[in-house]
Amino acid sequence: MRVSLWLLLAVSANLAAAQPAYDRYGGHTGVKRKATGWFRIEQIGQRWTFITPEGHPYIALGANHVGKFFSDPKQSGAILARFDGNREKAEVAIGESFRKLGLNAGEAYAPLLASLKPRLPRIEDVSYPGDRTRFDLFDPAVREAIRSHVAKQCRTFANDPWVIGIGFLDQPVWTSRRMEYFRGLGASAPGKRRYIDWLRTRYPDSTALNQAYATTFSSWEDALDAFKADATRPAVQSDDSEFLAIAADSFYALLAETVHEAGPPITSSLAKNSCCAPHPTP
Repeated sequence: MRVSLWLLLAVSANLAAAQPAYDRYGGHTGVKRKATGWFRIEQIGQRWTFITPEGHPYIALGANHVGKFFSDPKQSGAILARFDGNREKAEVAIGESFRKLGLNAGEAYAPLLASLKPRLPRIEDVSYPGDRTRFDLFDPAVREAIRSHVAKQCRTFANDPWVIGIGFLDQPVWTSRRMEYFRGLGASAPGKRRYIDWLRTRYPDSTALNQAYATTFSSWEDALDAFKADATRPAVQSDDSEFLAIAADSFYALLAETVHEAGPPITSSLAKNSCCAPHPTP
């Protein structure tokens, strides 16, 4: 019996010793990299990985919508009832469930659960100003409004070492609907002029454009007025796809530049290593 007990203790000790150790952010202490006090990304061998503020590789494993769950009485009613309506105790239980499940990351969608924010690395949500489907992203005033709105939010967590990234809520729609919006703009709109200038690089004159688009413009100036196009025509589909790519690249380059300047260091690293601007920005 005594031998069996010693054997069990020895096996338990060996198993405990074999378990990997983690720093307070969830990084694997078996590998040491440069500690910067912030999350960042680094390529180790053939793989990119997060590096914790203490300098260890980190793979995020978390759960979303916990804060949203608690904000909806219909969803959270059952767990709150288990704790006699005491939300603080219910949140502690959720945090303990994270630990038992081996989750080492917090949420990535607002509203974030406040009790988890100081305990788990997380992705912060950032919103856009106004309507995400109808805005002239080539208009300098619109771009400045976006930049200012995003930068203001980024600065609220710029000094938080637990932030591993930024998530932008509800991405803009890059479909024919946005092209309908561009074509519907007036002659003075920067986006409309950018679109027509781009079309002029595709077609030698308005006659060639008319043949491709089934329009009746007498000149390029006519095309600056609001017009509609048959989105089922191959030429229109091809042009729309290419112009939307230019518009999207310009938009995401603006976001990358803004979070690089106003966000925590991890966002600078992500922006630097992302393909945000293969096309020239306006």
